[in-house]
Amino acid sequence: MTHISAKGLVEATVFGRDGSVRVQSRTQKNLILAQGLVGIGIRSWAKSFEHCAIGSSNSSSTISQVMLGAEFDRTSAYVTSTGACGSSTSSNQVTMWRTFLFSTHTGAPVTLGEVGLSWSSQPNAANLFSRLSTTELFDGATVQISEGERVQIKYTLVLTLSPAGASGSSTTLGITNLSPNTATHNWQSACLDGVSGTGGTAPNLALGGVDSCMEPSVASKAFLSSSTALAAFASDVDRRTTSYFKPVTSGLATLQEDGSVKLEKTVVIGSGECTGQVVAAIGLTSPNFPGLFSGYVAVLDSSVTMTSSNSLILTFAQSWGRA
Repeated sequence: MTHISAKGLVEATVFGRDGSVRVQSRTQKNLILAQGLVGIGIRSWAKSFEHCAIGSSNSSSTISQVMLGAEFDRTSAYVTSTGACGSSTSSNQVTMWRTFLFSTHTGAPVTLGEVGLSWSSQPNAANLFSRLSTTELFDGATVQISEGERVQIKYTLVLTLSPAGASGSSTTLGITNLSPNTATHNWQSACLDGVSGTGGTAPNLALGGVDSCMEPSVASKAFLSSSTALAAFASDVDRRTTSYFKPVTSGLATLQEDGSVKLEKTVVIGSGECTGQVVAAIGLTSPNFPGLFSGYVAVLDSSVTMTSSNSLILTFAQSWGRA
């Protein structure tokens, strides 16, 4: 099983009428909502926060919330100066961020009481990925937005991937009709959507792929490979000439009792389907460039060779939750 631990961070800036910084918040962790986590089963992490909403309710956030308490503005206008939006990797962490700039406020003053991130442009609807009360952001202070002022919100999403070490870790595999069913496994490349320097969402070569095969929402391909290579995280191995590939069937994302979410990707290899293929490793790889960009790899403790009577059922479990 692979797992992602996710953490969102919010930073708010209020610009006065003259364009100078009037209020600057600290950076504060926000709450990724239950519907936000479950939604990763149908949309990527990067797509989940393409829009930002602000409102005047400063009630505490709860995991069951689906919308802001009193939304008054929403935007997908990104700051595009250098470093304002982007993605990066370090060790087994993927970080992606966007900086949103709201339109100049008009009319009566309003309280900046809450910040929400969303996958949708639809205001005042049940489409929030995460939320934060600004009581936490401004250490209890009340911040008013007056006519002529603007709000800027920077949202950073930090994803910690596992397993992702230098040499992998031991595991029992989810393979029916295989013995032994143990292996050393590792997350080879992130293979996730990223955020571009201008704020857009796209598969990102810097994150290890062109079609984001490790997003739970992506229908990856599974592979059976004769290669025993197992690289460290972010050091992929080309398996194009050593593998048999087949698309997976994805199940539904289900919320677990501990608040995490789980989804299974399954592939059935029928009798005689790949006779003669040496199975020294299995994994998940790019659906469009199979073997070139691989996300998850498990090297079997003992290889087997497929015969005309062999059949296998491979189940890849992916889970994710709050850090």
